[in-house]
Amino acid sequence: MNNEIKQTASTSPEKFWYFNNGITLIADEAIKAPANAASQSAGQFSFRGASIVNGAQTVSSLSKVDNDANLGKVRVPIRIILLKTAPTGFGGDVTRTNNLQNRIESRDFVAQDQQQKRIREEMAVEGIDYQFVRSEEISPTATSCELIEVTTALACASGDPTLAVQVKTGIGRFFNDLTKSPYKSVFNASISGAHAFNATVINRRIESWIEQKKKTVAKKSGATWGILIHGNRILSAAVFRKYGIQKLSKPINDFSTEMPTAEVLSEMCEDVYSKMIKSTDKRFPGKFLAVLFKNPTASKQVFEDAA
Repeated sequence: MNNEIKQTASTSPEKFWYFNNGITLIADEAIKAPANAASQSAGQFSFRGASIVNGAQTVSSLSKVDNDANLGKVRVPIRIILLKTAPTGFGGDVTRTNNLQNRIESRDFVAQDQQQKRIREEMAVEGIDYQFVRSEEISPTATSCELIEVTTALACASGDPTLAVQVKTGIGRFFNDLTKSPYKSVFNASISGAHAFNATVINRRIESWIEQKKKTVAKKSGATWGILIHGNRILSAAVFRKYGIQKLSKPINDFSTEMPTAEVLSEMCEDVYSKMIKSTDKRFPGKFLAVLFKNPTASKQVFEDAA
C-alpha cells in the first residue's frame, strides 16, 4: 500500500486527490494568519496539539517522493477536527472510529499524549527523529527511534526490574491505560528526550551483544542459553544499573562522545550474564526460565544478584 501511494504521487500526482482517502488530523485549536491573498480561497493555519489519527502511511510515503516538481502537484484531502470545544474523550473516539478498517491498537492513543510530543520536540532539537505514530515503514537508525524500542529501553533503564518483566510479558500493557503505571512510570515529565534516546542507544548495543553471545553458546538449553532468550530484559536492566542510569540524562551529542566503548559495555554485559547464570543455578535450580523471568519476585532476585 505504501509503495502504491508513493508511485501515484511520483507518476500521476494529478490523480492523487481521487485515489487517496486522505488524512484525518485532530488538534486542540487552530490559528488563522493572513495569507496575503486577494480572496478567501486560501489561508495559512497553525494548529496547537496536532496529531494525525488516520493517514500516517500517506504522510510517510509522500515524504519519500524524490520528484519535487510532481510532489508540488499532489493535492491531499485532509480533515481537521478541533477539540477545543469538544466533549472530554472525543479525541479518543475519533482515533478509534477512524481506524475501524485497520487493526487498532492501544498504542495508537499515545499520539494524544503531551509527554510524547514533548519528547519528540526535545529529540528534534538535537537532530533525532522520534516516531510514535504506528507505521509499517519505521526503520530505526543512528538518528531516529520509535515508540516500542524507546518504551523497552526506558523500562529496562528505569531501575525497577518489574518494569523490565512487564516488557517481557507483553509490552502492549504499557499502553492499556496512559494515565497510570506502567506507562506513566516510563513516560512522565522527569524523562527528557535526551534520556529516552540515550537509553535507546545503550539498549540497542546490549541487544547486539546478546545476539552475538547467542552465536557462541553451543548448547541451546540450560541457563547459559535461557538467560539470553528469556532473561534478556533483566540482563539489560542490570547492565543499566551497573553503568549508571543518571548518566543517561546528558545531552545527546555529549552522551555520544562519552558513552562506554564497545569493549567496556561488553565487559559489563559479560559480568552481568555470568552473575545471572550463578544466581539462577543457585536460587532456582531446574526452574524453567521462560516462567522464571515472567515472575516479578524471582526476576528481581536475579537482578539484585547481577546488578
